[in-house]
Amino acid sequence: METPVPDEDHMPSSSTPTDTVATGPIQVAGDSSPNQTPPDTPKINNQQGVSSNSCDLSSLSTSPLHEPLVAKDLGLEPDDLHVFVLSDAGKPIYSRYADETKLAHLMGVMQALVSVANQDGDELRTIITEERKIVFKICGHLILVAVGPHVAPTGHLNTVLKYVYNQIVSALTVQRIEKWFKQKHNLDLRNLLIGDSRILSGAIEQVETQLGPTLNAVLCIPLSVSVRDTVVQAITQPIKSQDLVFAILLTNYRVVCIVSMKKHFLHPTDIHLVTNLVRCSQSFKAAPTNWLPICLPKFNPNGYLYANLSYLDEHSCLVLLTVDSNQFYALQTSKDQILSVCPSS
Repeated sequence: METPVPDEDHMPSSSTPTDTVATGPIQVAGDSSPNQTPPDTPKINNQQGVSSNSCDLSSLSTSPLHEPLVAKDLGLEPDDLHVFVLSDAGKPIYSRYADETKLAHLMGVMQALVSVANQDGDELRTIITEERKIVFKICGHLILVAVGPHVAPTGHLNTVLKYVYNQIVSALTVQRIEKWFKQKHNLDLRNLLIGDSRILSGAIEQVETQLGPTLNAVLCIPLSVSVRDTVVQAITQPIKSQDLVFAILLTNYRVVCIVSMKKHFLHPTDIHLVTNLVRCSQSFKAAPTNWLPICLPKFNPNGYLYANLSYLDEHSCLVLLTVDSNQFYALQTSKDQILSVCPSS
């Protein structure tokens, strides 16, 4: 197939800007107006001086090897809310649906879009097409992307990404993430998040099904003041450890009471992270006591609290949080005393 080359007299000047086609309005920081889609005219590759519509590509369009990929080819349903997490080096970290390893090329495109905006001194925030809205959130070395319907509120998609990021931080802390990426820029963070995919998916589901995360509110069990005060007293009296920071009692993943021992404030975001951890970890019910580190980003994004987590019954869970990793036995004693009092109250 021969490609006609224009005469030298009609060759476009090297200073002529290259035409580009916008598939949808792109919003970047500092630019709230969407790009205008140029008229449907033949495009010229000015670098080579070859008309892009001079080649017959019909043979490629009928070849099964060159058919364009669609969402279902990647294991993605087009009507679902999709969330992707990748590193700024383009390494896949998480995909809500499908295997993130099989989406490496797709995440590479996302990373390239962010990089192009960064090179121009901008930050890519939103891409809007006729059917989809794509929201980007850059947090240090992590790039988070939400893809939803065109009508999805941007604020809702941003809230989803915020909770996914906070859930990652709750497992690793900001300080550790930054340290690891400085040591190895192309780090595969999945090796450090083994088993946490279900918790990340749980955080998305929590935002989708509850108003609390969007409103910065907490869903509580409705109780009379006298009953709630009785439960609080049952928790506070047996506790002897001076290092205990918070005690949280949950029933059916809703808050019964929160006790603060040192006048610290527990942010609703951190409460949702604890609730999501309990809800997504049904194996906790099989053990008399669970002891695990957890970072609460609003309390301290760079350090761990240590949680003594145990079930009073099938539906009620008690979480005791301390800053001292050596307080396991002290909290265990306090927990046993609380369990002996709570049923009678």
